[in-house]
Amino acid sequence: MTLREPLRRPAERVIRVHGYVLILHPGYFQEYVLLKLPAFDRVDIPADQPQQGGVNLRLVLDACRIRTNNSEGFLSASRDGHTPLVVEAGDELLAASTYFYHITADPGPKNRYPVVSVFAAWTLPVPLPVHWQRNETLDAQSEIKARFARPPSVMSSSVKAFDLGCIVTQFATSTDNACYVPKEEHAWFDVNNGSIYCLEPQSGINDTSNGGTLRSDVRACFDRGSFVFYPINASTRDYAAYSVSDADPDYTDLIHQRPVTMHERTSAVFLYARFAYNIILRAPPWRGEAVSVSAEITSTVLQKSSSKGPSNEDPSMKGPAQLPSTTASSGSVASYMEGFDEKKWEADWKRIYPNYNEEVEDPPDTWVQSHPDTVRIGRLAATYKAENPQVSMCSHGSTLHDCDDVVDGDYGCQ
Repeated sequence: MTLREPLRRPAERVIRVHGYVLILHPGYFQEYVLLKLPAFDRVDIPADQPQQGGVNLRLVLDACRIRTNNSEGFLSASRDGHTPLVVEAGDELLAASTYFYHITADPGPKNRYPVVSVFAAWTLPVPLPVHWQRNETLDAQSEIKARFARPPSVMSSSVKAFDLGCIVTQFATSTDNACYVPKEEHAWFDVNNGSIYCLEPQSGINDTSNGGTLRSDVRACFDRGSFVFYPINASTRDYAAYSVSDADPDYTDLIHQRPVTMHERTSAVFLYARFAYNIILRAPPWRGEAVSVSAEITSTVLQKSSSKGPSNEDPSMKGPAQLPSTTASSGSVASYMEGFDEKKWEADWKRIYPNYNEEVEDPPDTWVQSHPDTVRIGRLAATYKAENPQVSMCSHGSTLHDCDDVVDGDYGCQ
């Protein structure tokens, strides 16, 4: 047996943290931190000087706009904002150091602008920043919809079939479908009119444009907010996986600055929303004035939660709204079983089929496909569906229009 070289330990890999880019709020004289981003990218310096790191400058400015709910601003090394950071045309990295983010319309320490502390409080900007836009023609959009729109019940399997493996590592097995806008954010999705960016509007948050295939462990890293997909050239769907946290050092060398070409069905809007989601998720806890979650989103979440019926739980202690529990009408079961005498049917069954009285596991190939126990199976299925209506629902609560055509194990974002 000829052995290959052993895999290296993650600690022996090449990418290191060379300091942090710290972005502070100028309106507080204590350190109220908007962002703390690890400086993984090396800054070009003479060989005789200590290695310094930086973060993509445009990414930092985008992240600052996210935290200030889309407010245009600039960076400065001073709290008063009198010395804005000069950005040269060729500058790509912001060196590890401490900066202040000032709102262009009202810079300085007197402006205690509110900060987005939870994703639900952030508003999707229309249009997106220029470097995030695809600029597809209407004809191109129509063609993409015609080719890749799928019902929500087959989202996961469709996304995996389109991507042909993990979009970062190229692994073809052990993959999951990751939702860019997480399915628990259905209220935010609805309030921000997410369906207008879907290939199949009725699919909502389970649209194929909102999913991407990731290796299972990479998907877990993504869901922890450890990296984002950042556009290199959005028009050609070229992105980079970019680490924005040092919480997963084992994956930094694997993921950071790896090129990713997105499938043409993938929505630039949902990628930008996930960029915002992960930036907010990994941002330090905010102690100052925060942007409020809109009443529309709050009422939507409460409405979804209250649909389960009365509860003694404190609403403030509940997490994101789960699937609404709809009271199914027993009429469907009653109509199915109308005029049915179970005891008589069972006696007739045993008389006609004396050798098929027991359920058989792993039946042989000669097993009759039209099973004579169809009535009982149908009754059990109807009862189960009546007691568990969620099996025929999308994650945002609407009934699947093709709920009888679900691919094995395919329930949207997994």
